[in-house]
Amino acid sequence: MNEVCRYVFMILLAGVSFTAFSVLLRTILLYVNPDLKGKITRSIQLRDVGTWIGLSEFILILMFVILGEYTAIAIVFGAKEIVRSDDIKKNASYYLLGTLLNIVFSILSSLVIIRLTQKVFGY
Repeated sequence: MNEVCRYVFMILLAGVSFTAFSVLLRTILLYVNPDLKGKITRSIQLRDVGTWIGLSEFILILMFVILGEYTAIAIVFGAKEIVRSDDIKKNASYYLLGTLLNIVFSILSSLVIIRLTQKVFGY
C-alpha cells in the first residue's frame, strides 16, 4: 500500500509541476517574443498539439531522470528536432528556447519529486 501511495504522490507532484512550469514557460516565451500573442496564450490549451508534445516531453524526461537514465534525454531532444524541423527553420530561437526551458523545468521537477518522495516516504 505504501508503494502505491508513493507513486500517486509522485504523479500528483508531476501534474502540479507541469501545470506551473507550462504557464511559466508560456509567460517567458510571450515576454521574449510579444509577436507570439496570437499563437500562444498563458493558459494551457488542451486542443493545442504543442501542449501535448510538451507534456509528452516533460513526462519522458521526468521518467528518465527518476530512473537515472540521463543520456536518454538526448533522444527526446533529437526526436523533437526531426519531427518539428520545418517549424524550427522558421523560428529557431523560439523552439530552442522552449525546448531548453522545458528540459530544465523537467529536470528540476524530477529532482524535487525525488527529494520530496524520499523525505515523505523515507526512501
